[in-house]
Amino acid sequence: MGIFCACNPCACCCRGEKGDKGEQGFQGIQGLKGDTGAKGDRGDKGEAGAQGLKGDKGDVGAVGATGATGEAGAVVFAPSPSNGTIIPFRSGQVLGLALGEEASQGAIIGGSGNWAPGFSVEQILNYYSSSAPVAMWALSMPRDGTLTAIYATAYVTSATVSQDTALTLQLYSAPAGSTTFAPIADAVVKIVVPSTFSGATAISGSVEGLSDQIPAGSQVVMMAYLVVPINDGNAVSISFAVNAGANII
Repeated sequence: MGIFCACNPCACCCRGEKGDKGEQGFQGIQGLKGDTGAKGDRGDKGEAGAQGLKGDKGDVGAVGATGATGEAGAVVFAPSPSNGTIIPFRSGQVLGLALGEEASQGAIIGGSGNWAPGFSVEQILNYYSSSAPVAMWALSMPRDGTLTAIYATAYVTSATVSQDTALTLQLYSAPAGSTTFAPIADAVVKIVVPSTFSGATAISGSVEGLSDQIPAGSQVVMMAYLVVPINDGNAVSISFAVNAGANII
């Protein structure tokens, strides 16, 4: 028998009350994949990785620019032509010279000895220059040179002098192949023996600032003789040994 509804006499069209919720059905089939979402924010920087292996050796670099010039080094002594060459002269023994009324006796002072014949320098040169004695004591120049100075020391063993007396040493020269010796005018050293001489003593003398040109091959010898300011006729004699050195540049 149908239910009657007051609003609708027809029982087939009247809705009843809502029933209880039924049980959940089975899960349906997965739907299609949705579109990709927007890009997210950048994440934090990760920790540094381990150090890599050492790379291969690189190519040689280009040559660098030249460095600045260094400071000058210390000066080391080296012989220079300006130092000159020393020519030695020595008597080798004690000589005796006397001064007469006219002239002094002379002596040749060579590089290795002497010759004192008891004659004046003029007589030695006039009578003996063409024979062995003068040439035997002379020295030959191996090159052109300039005489700049002479130093000498005489060891005077005895002297008879009434006034200051100059033991005079002078260089003479002769051209190559010649026996004619002539004095070199300013190549003179005077060793003054005083009138007050009282005993053996060494006395020195020198001359500097010379500029005498002596060509190669020239022969050079030293002569010794006595000179007094005034020849008063008194006896003058001196015994001495002498050594000297001439500087040639």
